Amino acid sequence: AEAPGEVLRELMRDGIDLVVGGFPCTNLSRAASINPCGDPSGIFTEKGDSRLFFEMVRVVRAVRAYNATRGRPLHVVAENVSGMSRAMRDHVGKQLEDVFGDGNVHATVLDAALVSAQTRRRIFWTSFPLAVPPPPANDRLFVHALLASRAQAATIQGSLALVERQNRCLPSR
Repeated sequence: AEAPGEVLRELMRDGIDLVVGGFPCTNLSRAASINPCGDPSGIFTEKGDSRLFFEMVRVVRAVRAYNATRGRPLHVVAENVSGMSRAMRDHVGKQLEDVFGDGNVHATVLDAALVSAQTRRRIFWTSFPLAVPPPPANDRLFVHALLASRAQAATIQGSLALVERQNRCLPSR
């Protein structure tokens, strides 16, 4: 694997606990199969529209290796369209399991409106299990509600300073 760039090395020195990324879906969704000008290769090649996914995997691999030398964990959240083929979903999971180990990557389909402005089904691959709660009554989802345990929520949120306290929430729209 190629050595990470200077910017990544500097970020790793400061500490990275979570890598979050989405990658282009133009050649992954069902719509791609009917686009005569589209890239039909899907996620099976490191060229074309999906090259950013493989760049994300390269970054995750480099950060995880660096963190391991310091006894520091790394978590990942990757997302994309839920309508990609089973083979493509499995390939994304396999690439991430090559970094985190078999059984350590979880794929969950959620309506993105729970955590963002988008209202559509998305697939999230994570290095930690997600708990899928019922839709919240107040149109907001607490960050810790998606995580399988409050301990994970405290670890991830605290280490990233994403929230001031565990019950702070993100607006869904």
